[in-house]
Amino acid sequence: MIKCVKCSLPDEVMKAGFVRGRQRFYCKSCEYHFTQERPADNPPERRRRQATIADVAKQVGVALSTVSRALNGHSDISATTRQAILDVARQLDYQPNLLAQSLKSRATSTIGVVIPDIERPFFATAVSGIQQIATEAGYRVMICQSKESYQAEVNNVQALIASRVDGLLICHSRETENFDHVKDPARRGIPVVHFDRVCNEVNSAKVILDDRLGAYNVTEHLIEQGCRRIAILAGPASLFISRQRQAGYLSALRKHGLPVEDALQKHIDFRPASVAACLDAWLALPEPPDAIFAINYT
Repeated sequence: MIKCVKCSLPDEVMKAGFVRGRQRFYCKSCEYHFTQERPADNPPERRRRQATIADVAKQVGVALSTVSRALNGHSDISATTRQAILDVARQLDYQPNLLAQSLKSRATSTIGVVIPDIERPFFATAVSGIQQIATEAGYRVMICQSKESYQAEVNNVQALIASRVDGLLICHSRETENFDHVKDPARRGIPVVHFDRVCNEVNSAKVILDDRLGAYNVTEHLIEQGCRRIAILAGPASLFISRQRQAGYLSALRKHGLPVEDALQKHIDFRPASVAACLDAWLALPEPPDAIFAINYT
């Protein structure tokens, strides 16, 4: 029974519709309108507090250090005590606090990975391989995408450092020309490995193909097919792989005595509009190219 919030009389209160989801009432005795929250059909359950190592210790009746040593497999804990601790931990659904462990050990067993775009087959395959090897070695992987944005790449690296990753794998965005953000992890003692799009300004391990030889072979194949005016769609000049592939292209032209024309070499960012503009310019030449070597299929 609803009592009037003003005169506290229950007998004179009647329902008077809803206002913004709340039940409205009218007291005939004091002529006062008031509202009451409509009860939810399925009120949300309160989030259960996660069990802590202190909860386990309290229920078993041992010290915190004993629980910690038992859970970490130390041999100085008796089998009976260890089993009792494991049983209670299971009953309480206790999960170790990974952040606390990392603060104590200064290691998170986590590797950070920064790639341009996981939707591209090359990067999806690379991430799959990274994940497999890391898992086999007992590491977790945190994956970030720059979406070819320099600022997003910087933010990703900073976020991974803040997450205390043990190491960093990175393939740079096409916008990246400043590499200070990957010099910082090295100064902090965090190993950095570059792959595919690497940076020579940072003294780090690099995983790359022989891009120069590959570009040389592609260009030579086109020459063997009778092509003489071969254009190259190179990537951003800031990328090491772009410069290496262009070097292989030039080497093949020179070996076969073909002229090197600046007009047939373009460094672009591979956005569709940039590619279209470049192709239109080439096709409008009095002597357009008879072959185009694009260093990126996307």
